[in-house]
Amino acid sequence: MKSEIMNRFDRLIRICFYALFALTPLVMYPHNFELYEFNKMWFVYGISLLVLFLWISKSIYAKSIYIRRTPFDIFILLFLASQVISMFLSIDPYVSFWGYYSRFNGGVLSFISYIFLYFAFASNMLYANKDKDNEAYNMHTLTNSLYALFIGGTAVALWGFPSHFGYDPTCL
Repeated sequence: MKSEIMNRFDRLIRICFYALFALTPLVMYPHNFELYEFNKMWFVYGISLLVLFLWISKSIYAKSIYIRRTPFDIFILLFLASQVISMFLSIDPYVSFWGYYSRFNGGVLSFISYIFLYFAFASNMLYANKDKDNEAYNMHTLTNSLYALFIGGTAVALWGFPSHFGYDPTCL
């Protein structure tokens, strides 16, 4: 029974990542001044919070916290530390935390979100040990992630193709 519930947590986290990869390029809301980036950032923040909730729930259920180590950990954490120090020394800490006013991207919050998603992907989507079944699962997961990215990218390309000829679907 425990493995079935853990599999459900893993499946929900996978769905969140696939949705993040496939849907983020498509998120638009025409009733604000920033048509693209602002809405996408709120979507990324929402998915980040959902993944955080699922990962915490999974950790509580498993009674252990697992964060997979990667070769990039020290560099990523040093970069985050430099951004946090920069935020505290900034002339405008609000912009340094949230990012540019109309986009909410490029600030410490977006970097925290991206770094969290990196560690969540590495810890929940990929298995660490080099078992043959786990290697096949990792390859399957990475392939599905690439498919999700391809679907989102293709949809955006098809959406933007008519605008080259002066017929922008966004303006309709």
